[in-house]
Amino acid sequence: MRGHQSSAREAPQKVAIRLVDSDLDLTRVKSLCWAYRSYLMGISPEDRAAISAIYPAPYYAALMHRLDKEHARPKGAIMVAEIGDRMVGCAMSRPLTDDVVESKRLFVSDVARGLGAGEALCLALMDQARADGYRSFCFETSKSLTTARRLYDRLGFQERGPYQSLPDAAAKQFMYYHIDL
Repeated sequence: MRGHQSSAREAPQKVAIRLVDSDLDLTRVKSLCWAYRSYLMGISPEDRAAISAIYPAPYYAALMHRLDKEHARPKGAIMVAEIGDRMVGCAMSRPLTDDVVESKRLFVSDVARGLGAGEALCLALMDQARADGYRSFCFETSKSLTTARRLYDRLGFQERGPYQSLPDAAAKQFMYYHIDL
């Protein structure tokens, strides 16, 4: 019986990363993006104020409508993390200049946190940006996302100053990072 119990354990779940390649993928990514917005709104009053200032619901809905255009190949990318046939995370990039790409909406759902999906998404986006000819990769993140910030530090990202103008509520809550590719 003891051997049966140990063999009944589930094997570690493997996270696969890939580019979005269908309308169904894009619909699922949009659902993850809304979940990400809700997650950020629930972290703290400061995060709620920051997200409300830069992504009020009507603006975010319009952004979701044009998401595939904002992050279109060949200069942008939308990537997903999957475990089996379940989409558990997303991340995207878009050009800021000919040499600089910005990462947006890196999010991993609760079921996949701690499995390396965030790191895999970040590394895949960096690899894609490098292959697309970018020299630098940047993004902003909430000061409250301490686990994500530890990941960025471990991957070699450096803090930097703001690279775009944001409303005061967001500017004081966000941190900015970059890495040379």
